[in-house]
Amino acid sequence: MKKSIHFARLLTLVLMICLFAGLFQVASAAGPTGYRITKTTLLGGEGTWDYLTFNNNTRQLFIARRGPGVTVFNVDTQKVVGIVDDTKGVSGIALAPEFNRGFATISDDSAVKIFDLTTLAPVGTVSVGADPDCIVYDPASKLAFSIGGKGTITAIDPASGTAVGSITLPAKKLEFAQADGKGHLYVNMNDQAKVAVIDTNTLELTATWSLYRAKLNTPMAIDTEKGRLFVGGRNGYLTVLDTNNNGKILAELPILGYNCDSIVYDPGTKMIFVANMNAVMTVYKETKEGNYVVADNVFTKDWVKTMALDPKTHSIYLAGGQTGEYIPGKVWPKLIPDTFSVFTVSRQ
Repeated sequence: MKKSIHFARLLTLVLMICLFAGLFQVASAAGPTGYRITKTTLLGGEGTWDYLTFNNNTRQLFIARRGPGVTVFNVDTQKVVGIVDDTKGVSGIALAPEFNRGFATISDDSAVKIFDLTTLAPVGTVSVGADPDCIVYDPASKLAFSIGGKGTITAIDPASGTAVGSITLPAKKLEFAQADGKGHLYVNMNDQAKVAVIDTNTLELTATWSLYRAKLNTPMAIDTEKGRLFVGGRNGYLTVLDTNNNGKILAELPILGYNCDSIVYDPGTKMIFVANMNAVMTVYKETKEGNYVVADNVFTKDWVKTMALDPKTHSIYLAGGQTGEYIPGKVWPKLIPDTFSVFTVSRQ
């Protein structure tokens, strides 16, 4: 724990030095990629928050707000259009538009709430493995996978609204996952610095890939076209894996920030975005040679650490608010009431 505290302090010091050295752009100015916060919309309310999910067809951002529940925000009108009932305590959200269904993990209840995407009305509840966090929809198997933080993954059939199978991985803590749409589910084994590969049709563990520099691997994104998996370690490293070559490590890049919690990949711009807890979003790009390099570091806000991509506008939506005192390992910050906002990061 002491090492974690010293590391956080060291990174904060580095960020301050870089700021005064002119290596970062101020919050209102765009950096090399042109990205900056262009819009801030106050939603207010109380309670913590977690993952964001975007529906490009309806232009709706689904926000996991543990106080009110799943909050649906229209990014074009910048207004809340609804809240899904009976989803307080939500952590993760997945969407299955072909079934007109949404899924929300409720960690304290070890359950997944299913809701109608049109009416936002709850339509069912499924009991799943303990401490569900992330949830992913796989278009290949047409199943939603609830990732239990304690090691159990539960497969849910959107058509019937029931659990159809599960698998328990040899890990004490699971984090984010991604499906490639080709029958594979990749899951972060956070306590082992490994990635599990699961066959989404048979629910069998087919491989585990070890990371090298990245530890406490939490967020994940995927380039399904090229077979590239982007894994963020909370110790400050982004690892790029080749899913077509047994998880071969292609790159290990620094994350200029600490406690990364979300990664998105934009197939339109070939850019990767990593959101961190200390008001920095690191941006990477793929070169013509197929390599990956740091392209920018964009100022956001403290604790604004989860995000979603808008593939139409190439904007990034983040959510968060002002928080109270934070002492690593001792005091977890609480949201200051009525400061929760949605931040739009766009290219200028």
